[in-house]
Amino acid sequence: KPSRDPLLYYTQEQRRAASTGTLPADHLWMSEYVFFVKKLYRNRFRFESYAQVKQDGLRVGTNKDYSYSREFMDANLSHRTYPTTTDALRALVDEEIDLYPMDRTVGLASLKQLGLAESVTTLPTPLFSKPYLAPFSRISDFPRNEHLMYEFYAELRQLRSCGKAKRIVDSYTRPSAPDTPVLP
Repeated sequence: KPSRDPLLYYTQEQRRAASTGTLPADHLWMSEYVFFVKKLYRNRFRFESYAQVKQDGLRVGTNKDYSYSREFMDANLSHRTYPTTTDALRALVDEEIDLYPMDRTVGLASLKQLGLAESVTTLPTPLFSKPYLAPFSRISDFPRNEHLMYEFYAELRQLRSCGKAKRIVDSYTRPSAPDTPVLP
């Protein structure tokens, strides 16, 4: 957004993407929101549309102060708001809610951390996705801040190309056997 330009450095590709709507290579990660569901009900509940979720009377959990897509908000689903991801995931396991929308990576990492990965899964159809950027501050007094941003994205591209970035994410999101090292 142009209003952020006085505060933040963006790469040229990120600026171009803002006007063209294309995915910039210089993004931190692609967030894909999905509905999390108790594994016991993964074949009973489905997501085809927000209207279908509403028609089926499914109870949805949301997080306080999270941003969701306009379509999600406009659907006026029956929902209960939770202060934290942990609270919402526990409510899902306790069957206070039927569905919980969350970024797939954040949700899987949270489930693993809470020891709930065997109880909860995701529905296959994404709700929405969006890239997250990591702009650097223009008002920081840290030396060479803009230059560091370009170095950061170069290193991230390298980590992605050799597969290490995926292995790192997987170490936080995939269940691991006890006593197994998490990182390769």
